[in-house]
Amino acid sequence: MEGMVLQELWNWMSPVHDQIWSLLFTLLVGVIYWIFRRRVKLVWGMSSNSIHFPPAENEKIEIYAEKYYVQNVGKKPAHNIEIVMTYRPDDVSLYQPRDHKENMNPNGKFIISIPFIAPGELVVLDVLYISKRAAVVESVKCDEALGKQVGFVTNRRFGHAFNFTAIALFFLGIAFLVQTIGHLILG
Repeated sequence: MEGMVLQELWNWMSPVHDQIWSLLFTLLVGVIYWIFRRRVKLVWGMSSNSIHFPPAENEKIEIYAEKYYVQNVGKKPAHNIEIVMTYRPDDVSLYQPRDHKENMNPNGKFIISIPFIAPGELVVLDVLYISKRAAVVESVKCDEALGKQVGFVTNRRFGHAFNFTAIALFFLGIAFLVQTIGHLILG
């Protein structure tokens, strides 16, 4: 029943079929352009931490270290990045060394401000706490976007031959799927 109604509607609209196809093509191109547009995509996370108890006279010293990663995985530069933490760590260092500002906001939150992160660039923050609990990163944001927390892991780097083989197999698999779907639909 529904198929017949749609068929009758399509037949009724026969004088404007060309315009409908043009509109659908324009919308499809617009959606594709919107999906693949240049934009800032800021991700952040923590991959490692460590605790140390160096020998000290008369008192127990606890040194706790965390490593945070902030990366712009988009295709557009990120400006005025702010990393907001619950309170000030004892020491913060950035790798690659770069200009940054450290300050406290009126609510007592510690803010690390980085003026610029290029597309694909990774910034590593080493944070150190001496005999106190660790602060929590509350947010990472920039002028263009809000950062998304993701899980960072360290992994092995493979050689060019392995990477080329993996990419080739990936594309061959996609081609096989497209061919199979096309065969099922058309044949």
